[in-house]
Amino acid sequence: MQILDQHLPIAGHSIFTRRLIPRGLNWDEGPVVVLLHDGLGAVSTWKDLPERLARDFQLGVLLYDRPGHGLSSPLAEPYRPDYLHRQAFDILPALLEKLGVKAPHLLGHSDGGSIALLFGGAFPARVQSITTFAAHVLVEPITLTGIRDTVTVFRQPGNRLREALMRHHGDKTDTLFGFWSGVWMSGDYSGWNIEKEIAPIEAPVLAMQGAEDQYGTPDQLSRIAGAVQGPVSTVLLPGVGHALDSRALLDQLRSHLPFLRSE
Repeated sequence: MQILDQHLPIAGHSIFTRRLIPRGLNWDEGPVVVLLHDGLGAVSTWKDLPERLARDFQLGVLLYDRPGHGLSSPLAEPYRPDYLHRQAFDILPALLEKLGVKAPHLLGHSDGGSIALLFGGAFPARVQSITTFAAHVLVEPITLTGIRDTVTVFRQPGNRLREALMRHHGDKTDTLFGFWSGVWMSGDYSGWNIEKEIAPIEAPVLAMQGAEDQYGTPDQLSRIAGAVQGPVSTVLLPGVGHALDSRALLDQLRSHLPFLRSE
């Protein structure tokens, strides 16, 4: 398997990208799955999932650090309420064009899932399928409570959360966490809802969520299923929280392969 790491200039940012290309696969011909990390994630937080996807499913895999995350350039200004839209409408399309990815499968966790849905709604002909894990399409009371609790933990001296994030984001950690938590807890974000914007999606959507997710209820799955035009399969995973469960994700991908590959 070939692994290619590089920094690319995208929309004024230096974006760290990683491509995994299984032996015998032509990157220009696909198929390619693009991994979109969560709000505090990075290329490194996916652990061995990219390798398993490439090996087990014979897919080219593209993953990258969004601005302010991981090895990409720092954020220059705080998030605005449309920060996920900017990723879906500006950064992701430019990155795909630069790397010659025409119609990928998108797989997003949390914020990354919302970005995948927004991209699919804006560019329905440019995506083969969308898989989300703990994506959000609206702000719920539990969302804000969960973020407040996370902020409380982060502010405690010597907390493990900050130490863990430092391993992935280094000296960008405090800024990233402040911008992420700040926009969600701002009054401007309380009415955030993307149901109408994802309605044009025609590609198959597999939406998963943990039954113990501390940031969202199963209503997120119902809203996704009710919003998009294309076929949707929803899965509520018992005993799973907001954190990505790679084993559950891979199991669901295997069982839904015919669905996700349907045209």
